[in-house]
Amino acid sequence: MADLIRQFARLIRICVSTPTGRIGLAIFVAVVGLKLGAVYATVRLVQWTGEFYSAVQSVDGPEILRQIGIFAAIVGLNSARHVISEYMRKHLEFRWRRVLTAHALDAWTQEKAYWHLAHRQGSAIDNPDQRIADDCRLFVAGLLGELLDVIQAVVGLFSYVAVLWALSDFALSLAPLGLAVEIPHYMVWAAFLYAAISSVATHMLGRRLKPVLAEQQHREASFRFALARWRGHFDSVALSNGESAERRRFDARFEDVARNWRHLVNREMILQSFTYPFQHSVLRIPLFVAMPGYLAGHVDFGGLMQIGMAFSNVVTTLSWFCLLYTSPSPRDKRQ
Repeated sequence: MADLIRQFARLIRICVSTPTGRIGLAIFVAVVGLKLGAVYATVRLVQWTGEFYSAVQSVDGPEILRQIGIFAAIVGLNSARHVISEYMRKHLEFRWRRVLTAHALDAWTQEKAYWHLAHRQGSAIDNPDQRIADDCRLFVAGLLGELLDVIQAVVGLFSYVAVLWALSDFALSLAPLGLAVEIPHYMVWAAFLYAAISSVATHMLGRRLKPVLAEQQHREASFRFALARWRGHFDSVALSNGESAERRRFDARFEDVARNWRHLVNREMILQSFTYPFQHSVLRIPLFVAMPGYLAGHVDFGGLMQIGMAFSNVVTTLSWFCLLYTSPSPRDKRQ
């Protein structure tokens, strides 16, 4: 882990080592500010949910129309924020990729490093050309994407928990179960418990998936390299009638791809057997959990919908770890 952190720190220092890269730091700060605007928009939507459904329950036509206008304004402003944020992030991504790629090309071309790597036995660096073309891009894209997601998740978690704590100011009585126990702010504890159980289950089912994905990338790269290598030796293959030998080599590489692919599909099926129902129930479970408070008269219908949305935001943020397993990384999208 320490070596991995040092490698990440070294690559980040390279990205910001030039004037072009340092300008990117200012862009990064602006992107973070825009990302945090999403947290405010979500909190505002939680407040709007309570006001809107309270107006619906009261059959208050003018207030319903006013709330629809407020909703349109929130969505419009948040959409503009997202578009600007994504534009700046992608601009920053290419800026840092340019710096990192230039550094990698210098290291590969200077002092005949390319020649030494090609002729060194047991070299740990396979397909250096692909690493320069793809891995520099994938590193920067993954760094910005996941780092910004972590910052937004941490800030959002504190904001959403504070909102849910304020809304769920009633206790859950266990008297119907024969227990003289009341759990204050039980919606908050239920959100953490639900997310913890989901995260543990996702990790147990998906921990073997990432190595299989990495191996798939390696085998796909080896297959592509074999095809590209033949393109550079057309004359020698044709003169020696070596098509059959080359075809056997291609078939062997592709069978390596196919074997690992079957393993990958099996692991994904195991993980999705849990994550798919989780993702499609996370927006409904809050209403079931909050129902005792509604039935006891602690909240009205608007409050029920508001608490449900706040609960969903807390669980979704806490479940960022779960969703990371199922969402393809930039490396996975390379195929």
